[in-house]
Amino acid sequence: MFMDELVLQSREIEGSLSETETYHILYAGAFGVMRAKSIRSAEADCLEITVTNSDGNESRILAPIEQASFLFSVSSLKSDETREKIILGFARQNVDEA
Repeated sequence: MFMDELVLQSREIEGSLSETETYHILYAGAFGVMRAKSIRSAEADCLEITVTNSDGNESRILAPIEQASFLFSVSSLKSDETREKIILGFARQNVDEA
């Protein structure tokens, strides 16, 4: 299954990172290339992808699996940056407390 493979690859990359590195999953589709924050199965052959565009705005995209491409990107953490959790599957997202 597609999501299982995505999770396995994500774990493998995460396990190989040094303390000064982070990774992102980039989504490429009909709306361009954007950073994925959450990827879930929506239907048998569709994904629900929450993305952040270059302006920092979030969008939710419903895309057929065959029309979505993903790229893992590893980079060095900036001094003020922390690792961002990427949600794959049905994990619950943390809600910031006010």
